[in-house]
Amino acid sequence: MYSFLHRSIFIVVVLFVPSITVCMITEKLDTYLQACARLNRFNGSVAVAEGDNVLLNKGYGVANYSYDIPNAADTKFRICSITKMVTAACILQLQEKNKLNVNDTLDRYFSDYPRGNEISIHHLLSHTSGIFSGGHPLEMNILPTKLKALINYCKDKPLEFQPGTDYRYSNTNYLLLSSIVKKVSGKTYESFVSENILVPLGMKDSLFVDHDHAIIKNAACGYVYDEEHNLVNGHLIYDHNYKGSGSLLCTAGDLCTFIKALDEGKIINAESLSAMRQQYSNQENYGYGCSVGETFGEKSVQHGGLLSNGFKSIALTIPSKKIYVVILGNMCWLNELCDDLVAIALGKNYHIPSEEVIEIDSALYDDYVGIYNHPEFEGGYKVKKLGKALCTSDGRALYPVQKDEFIDLERKNMLYKFVRNESGAVGLLKIQGCGGAYFVKGCSKKI
Repeated sequence: MYSFLHRSIFIVVVLFVPSITVCMITEKLDTYLQACARLNRFNGSVAVAEGDNVLLNKGYGVANYSYDIPNAADTKFRICSITKMVTAACILQLQEKNKLNVNDTLDRYFSDYPRGNEISIHHLLSHTSGIFSGGHPLEMNILPTKLKALINYCKDKPLEFQPGTDYRYSNTNYLLLSSIVKKVSGKTYESFVSENILVPLGMKDSLFVDHDHAIIKNAACGYVYDEEHNLVNGHLIYDHNYKGSGSLLCTAGDLCTFIKALDEGKIINAESLSAMRQQYSNQENYGYGCSVGETFGEKSVQHGGLLSNGFKSIALTIPSKKIYVVILGNMCWLNELCDDLVAIALGKNYHIPSEEVIEIDSALYDDYVGIYNHPEFEGGYKVKKLGKALCTSDGRALYPVQKDEFIDLERKNMLYKFVRNESGAVGLLKIQGCGGAYFVKGCSKKI
């Protein structure tokens, strides 16, 4: 009787341990993101999964400030350049069906493309084509423009390097790939993606926008900070002009479904997945529609994206741990959040952002004082001591929230981090905000 009861209790405890662990991780993820949202460092939705366990799928901050609509799990975002991962998967699907080969050259699909006999689909996928990467003029970003016109704009410009000899990120590569998908499949790019990826995976909250006045249910609006640090609407970008390179809208949950299915071989086979996750240039760790690298010592695969109207995105996979992280924002930090979310999922150390001012050793202030290089301050960016705070060239008062980290209490989404070199001396000031990051190198002198 005792033995049977003992075994029963043991079994129940063992069965509940995974659930308890999942709940603890979920709570940590949520607490961290709530702190980021309070400091206006994150507006968006996040999905995190470990294998089949959904650790988090939730929205934070505001989707539409005009009507006070919060972000939620079903809020749709521009996923920006993560669309390239989808396009790469489509090309590899077509290769598996013997419809094309990544070694095919452009002249097979575009008879009049300059030097088309030297540029392959492989070069397009890996951004090693040498095709002009300077970007399109403003009107081609905000006004409806035919795909042919977008391609022709870059077509007549000289190659930046001999195909295959260097790396240069270029949206035009993926515009061309979307056109190849259409030529080979006989379907529109959007139809092919829908029939071969979105529908089979049940990604019901993902879609392409092909009309600049389209009404999209539950879509977030993009926001940016102006020069006076006021939050304003992001400018119009015509999504359809980024066909194949940045035109897809998703929820975080849907995008998490995609990267998990990709990792599990549900979209392309193991050989194709391996080809996608190779590094094809000595200059950059880019494969086909994704970057490969390391996160906390584990191999990771990811792609990020951003639009100048406020949308930012990142989708990351750690294959060995079956960890999947998706961050979709309409005004947010990005890489720092992703690193911390992965740290939480892996049980590594992380830091919850805080606005609580602390006292630090007064001698530390001398380490921070100096003049730093800064792209917007010709004479350098001056940092002085002001009581128990720091004062900067632009009149900001900075207060410590932990050693080597300061915030501006009027602009709490900004973080001023002093980075030390191997000898322990401050050699770098990193100013991080929703508008991007400045890496300000070294003190030129002490004041």
